[in-house]
Amino acid sequence: MQLKSTNKGRRPGGRTADTGRRVFDAALALLVEGGMTACTFQMVAQRSGVSRTTLYRRWPDRAALVLDALADRVGHDIVAPDTGSLAGDLRSLLRRVASFLATPLGRATLVAAAQSDSPEKMRSDFWTLRMATMAPIFARARGRGELSQTDDAEAILASTVGAVYFRLLVGGRPADNDWIVRIVDRAVATASR
Repeated sequence: MQLKSTNKGRRPGGRTADTGRRVFDAALALLVEGGMTACTFQMVAQRSGVSRTTLYRRWPDRAALVLDALADRVGHDIVAPDTGSLAGDLRSLLRRVASFLATPLGRATLVAAAQSDSPEKMRSDFWTLRMATMAPIFARARGRGELSQTDDAEAILASTVGAVYFRLLVGGRPADNDWIVRIVDRAVATASR
């Protein structure tokens, strides 16, 4: 399942899709090169070959443009896995998150919200999109009886994915497979009590 874009008026194919792809690629390249300050409509227009008028028509500001570009990329790179178990899905997800965060774009993503004009809104919107994308993991787990209807999917996702961020960013250590297995096993054991 792909992240749902915040841009409601875009058609999925043809020239519009090509334009969107060029804009997203340009915005993400600029984000890696210079953070949010480099992602001006002028710079995105120059890099993508798309007019600033088109950008202004599609996005209210650069934060919305960068959010859509990130949602699109992360939606392709970090999909909701379906391994047949909650623990397997979470392990697969954490491996993908750790791999993404190790890339230049992953590192740039971490500071993008802080550099935006409305950091709280950008973080909130991105988290809402990610929760919606990961919802099938928890729906399948409930269907298999691994979780009850009252188990808090957001808390489980935050405690596992948040642990990866903490390990990489605060601890400065890799999120290796053994560590991921331990984190997921604890989260699943706690949720199933």
